[in-house]
Amino acid sequence: PNTGQVQARVTLGTQADLDRAVAAAQAAQPGWAATNPQRRARVMFRFKELVEANMDALAHLLSSEHGKVIADSQGDIQRGPEVIEFCRGLPPIPQGEYT
Repeated sequence: PNTGQVQARVTLGTQADLDRAVAAAQAAQPGWAATNPQRRARVMFRFKELVEANMDALAHLLSSEHGKVIADSQGDIQRGPEVIEFCRGLPPIPQGEYT
């Protein structure tokens, strides 16, 4: 984007692609909802580890996509693990009217 040159071409998704993605998400949701919070937290922790292990590559992708300088993209990517860590800490917090 910063040079005005085409970097890549992608095919737009179709309505059928969208329908399949929505159907897959709807099919997966009951199982995820039935998974205990500690297991979900472990999955999110692994996701955080993967983001952290690939921060440089993710920053370069973001820079390529948006035309940002790498340092700016690294800051944006760094916020991702912080949000994941926050969300990962939520399951043990009591919810509802009773504790």
